[in-house]
Amino acid sequence: MHLKNIWALALLCAVFSASAAPPLPMPSRTDPVKPGSMAELRGRVSDLNRVIGSYPPRIQNDRQREEVYGQWTETLRQAWQIENQMPQDEATLALLADLYRQGHNLDVSGADRKAIETLDKCLARYADSTKCHLTASYFYLSINPQYAPKGEASLMRLRELMKTQANPEIERGLVFAYLYQQKLDLALKQIDHYLTLAPNDEHMRKMRDGIARKAIEVKHL
Repeated sequence: MHLKNIWALALLCAVFSASAAPPLPMPSRTDPVKPGSMAELRGRVSDLNRVIGSYPPRIQNDRQREEVYGQWTETLRQAWQIENQMPQDEATLALLADLYRQGHNLDVSGADRKAIETLDKCLARYADSTKCHLTASYFYLSINPQYAPKGEASLMRLRELMKTQANPEIERGLVFAYLYQQKLDLALKQIDHYLTLAPNDEHMRKMRDGIARKAIEVKHL
């Protein structure tokens, strides 16, 4: 991927989310939706991640979008029921934050604000929550480059909590955290470190070449 395409990724999010945004449902204590256990909801969130775990979502047509929105809405309503029973619970806040993150990827109106609100609440109460830091890193590195410092902070905290710099998922995320902040030298060093963990990642190798060329251009300006 060329560097200019990386910078354009966040702009694409804004362009797509501006069109036909479905509404965010409202919680209700009398919601007739069938309750689900935490384990069941985690399974559903995992299944939804295959389609709306990243942006743009892996949706082929409007019919699939409606189906996925319906599945996501039902799962969110069930999560609210658990929240009513266990308010301020770490696992519940992490689950809700991840659902709102998915809603943002689905272009649901207001889901981004709810994700930020829920992540702030979780991390204020549970500063060492690996679940919320992981969701925060995914979310903040996907919405807008201005949030990249928050994504970087969560990834660095995950390093500390897991006591390792050898988790490929975290180390790869730091590459993008540096890129979105235009810290090209740090990004290059981070890619080199990441490639010691995932030497067969040809996409990252190609991206490194593009970043290296860009870094040289910047230094000669």
